[in-house]
Amino acid sequence: EASLWTRWTHVGTIESESLSQVLCLDADAVIATLSQHKVVHDIAVSYGRHFHKCIVCSTPPRAEWPTDLLVEFTSFAEIVLTMEPELQTAIGFHALTTLRQPLKEAKSKRITRLSHWAFSGKVREISELMHEVETGASVIISNPQGGLERLISLVVARIERDDGYVLVELGRLDGSTPTCCLPFLKGMRGLIPFEAAEQMQDLRLSGLFTVTFTRFGFDGDSTRDLPGDQITNRYL
Repeated sequence: EASLWTRWTHVGTIESESLSQVLCLDADAVIATLSQHKVVHDIAVSYGRHFHKCIVCSTPPRAEWPTDLLVEFTSFAEIVLTMEPELQTAIGFHALTTLRQPLKEAKSKRITRLSHWAFSGKVREISELMHEVETGASVIISNPQGGLERLISLVVARIERDDGYVLVELGRLDGSTPTCCLPFLKGMRGLIPFEAAEQMQDLRLSGLFTVTFTRFGFDGDSTRDLPGDQITNRYL
């Protein structure tokens, strides 16, 4: 994929052990096709720009060198989090159409009074999600499995002193529940991981500590039960 967005030189060889198909794309033709639709063109340009930025920033020790097979932090979800807010909104609205279609079909059928209340609840849920996407409160995408994911940017800092002691957060003033976790910041959208790390440089605490940054992803529990799909919180 990197060759679509950069002047990329492939090295080495590859051998297929089973019957396969190879799809070749002409980068210039792809860009010309995407340019026929403004929103799609804008998304593609933003995607390519951030993909290229990840390539040139992927150097040890921050990340592994980019290869033909992998460029770190370039999954679709990770790149969407770096896009402009209006593009995130467009992507979110498109993803939510997968929830609205079953409701349109159900509305055309006869429903009982009991199912009417359930139907109304689903409509309200989707309306709330549409509002979250429109206001920028949530970034929602469709995943390859056909489900929906709410993306949450999370940057974690490991602050270690020369003697090996590590700074951890034991709790917060506004609550009594202990946490015991590494310091982190949420919601750093619009930045690739390396840029987000630079935003946290003030955590060096006057040079008394060595700071290393980690960015990771995991799937949280489903937070919404909606027709046909569930929305999962995904931290990146």
